Parts: sequence; structure tokens; C-alpha cells
Amino acid sequence: MLCLSGAERSRGWTGASGCFISSSTSVLHRPAERAPLVASTRLPLRVLFFCRSALPILISAVILSIMAAGALKRPRRPKTDPETLIDRINALSPAAFAQRFFPPSSTLLRYRDYEITLKSVTTIADGDFSSCFKLVESTSAADYKSSSRGWRPRDKLREMREDHMRYLLVRESRSHPAKSADSDRASHDGEPSELDTSTVGNDIVAFCSFMFTIEDDYPVVYIYEIHLAESHRRSGLGRHLMRIVEHCATEGAVDKAMLTCFRCNTLAMAFYTKLGYEEDEFSPPAKRLRGGKIKLPSYLIMSKRVG
Repeated sequence: MLCLSGAERSRGWTGASGCFISSSTSVLHRPAERAPLVASTRLPLRVLFFCRSALPILISAVILSIMAAGALKRPRRPKTDPETLIDRINALSPAAFAQRFFPPSSTLLRYRDYEITLKSVTTIADGDFSSCFKLVESTSAADYKSSSRGWRPRDKLREMREDHMRYLLVRESRSHPAKSADSDRASHDGEPSELDTSTVGNDIVAFCSFMFTIEDDYPVVYIYEIHLAESHRRSGLGRHLMRIVEHCATEGAVDKAMLTCFRCNTLAMAFYTKLGYEEDEFSPPAKRLRGGKIKLPSYLIMSKRVG
């Protein structure tokens, strides 16, 4: 409802249509000296009918063109429940795990003059397990001793034997030519073939252990250990082992790859940072001591989004 002042009512009022309503008569007339305030916007019925019928078609055409250009993506299907996802992967037999993540066409288990063998905690040989532990001891025992955790061999052995742990064992290849399809299959879990003993050295020069698990409600691949003998570092081998684990994380549709690193191991921290790892949101925070001094934990948790 529009309210008018007394002066407006006495003079008359020009409405939106431009008509003048006289206060003395009931005659409506349009002032010659004023143009209409709003131009007429009426359209013929045929034009209105065409617009109404063609509008859905035009909208559909625009949406299709946007989708074709890749600007509009289909909504992603909801992810599987994290626990269900991890349980399904960990329920795979060693052979089924190898077939899913490293099919015969995969070349990931071969790097330069190295042979990489995939083993589960249930299929790794005792001798290979001992070699892995010796690598941990020789490369990281000092860092453990200087940390708040300390070096506890029994605890480390127990951790390395945890259920669902997977191992990537690296040996030098005795023959440089590319391995055959039979050797490819022999690099997976299963019965070793004669090609294994003729083309692969006995000594383990590096290894990586990892596990599909839940960390702070996220499905992740956690890298427990990655150790290389001194003479085999700076060869790209460590980067390749990380690439294999990240491949598993992507294929397994988990959220991220995670690891623990000692802060004193600056070379390792720089290595992981270069690969795109950052301090995880759940890494233990720094503590403020009574004197106001900030004390950092001896280790940090790093992670990288995958997929």
C-alpha cells in the first residue's frame, strides 16, 4: 500500500502508468509534458510461448556443452566406509594382494639393476626378516637412542611382525637384462622359481615395510620402515620404493600415505618434503616448558594426500 502526503493528494498523483488522477474530477488524462516512467514490456503471446518451450532445450544444451568441455564433473560416488575398505584389503591373500596391486603388466618391482620382491609378514623368510632388522639396527638405532622412545630391539621386532605388514625386499640383480615374464611372476608372493636364485643376489640391500590401516579415522597406508644400505643410497632407489607404496595407496583408494620421521634425521626429512610430504595435522605438537621455552617432540608424523 502506497501512502501519499496531503500535498500529493491535493495536487493529484501520477502513478506508475503515467496517468494523472485529478482531485477535482474523475477524468483520467496523460500529461503531455511527461514521458511514461516505464516503457511497456509486453510481448506477443507467440514470443512468450516460444521462450517458454525453448528455455529447457537451451538450458540442456548449455549444460551439455559445459560437461563436454570438462568444466562440470559428475558427482563422485560416496567412499566406502574406512574400516570396511581396510578390512577388505587386509583380507586379501598374499597372491590376491599381488595380483590386485602388481599385475603381470606392472614394472614397478623392477628398478635398474635391482629386483624387488613383495612379501607379507606371513610369507617372509626368517633369514630375510633378520636381514631387514639388521638394516634397521645399523641405520637407525642411534636415532632411536637419542629420542624419547629409546632403542628397544624386542619392541621393534614385535612391531615388524604385526599383522597385515607388507614388505618390499630389494636385492641386486646378478643379470642386467630385463627379466622374463616368469621372473615377473616370481617376484610376487608365491613359490620361487629357478630364475629367482639365478638372477637375484642373496643379500638384501634395502627394504620398505608398510600397512593398510586406520589412523585418526582416516584410511591410510602407513610406511613403517624404509632403509637402504649406505652404498645404495642416492641412487633413486628410495624414491622408487616410495613410489611403489604411493601406488598401493592410490590403488587402494585410501586418503593418504603416512610415516614417522625423527627430527634429528634432517636428510630424511628433506627427502620426504621433496616428495610432497608435510607435517600431519595429528603430529604431536610442541610443548611449552615452565620457563617459556618451546620443546619440540623428537619425531614428527608426515603425510601426503594421494588419489
